[in-house]
Amino acid sequence: MNAISIVENSAVKAIISANQDSQLNKAVRCFISRQNRDAHPDGSSDRAKRWVPAAHEKCECCTRIRTPSRSFPLSLLTHCCTIIHIANLFDVDKSTLRQAVNNYKKSLKVNQD
Repeated sequence: MNAISIVENSAVKAIISANQDSQLNKAVRCFISRQNRDAHPDGSSDRAKRWVPAAHEKCECCTRIRTPSRSFPLSLLTHCCTIIHIANLFDVDKSTLRQAVNNYKKSLKVNQD
């Protein structure tokens, strides 16, 4: 392996790392805004007020959630606001996202004191 390939590999790793960081930051902002109900997942409701996510909002984790019914019309809406769904949506690790959210909340508390 020569010096040029080492530099190229480190540059690629830096780009991948920066991209993951930006995805993680987007995921944190998305989770916080959905938790505070400042933002809502994309989707629509039918006449019976059953909410379903838009195609780009659906993830593999959504298949394990009960199908919306008249008794439980918001089951998927509630799921789409969870950390599991948002981690899948932004393709970040769930525990990494949880840590980042907790660190963000701690930083807010420190700034308020």
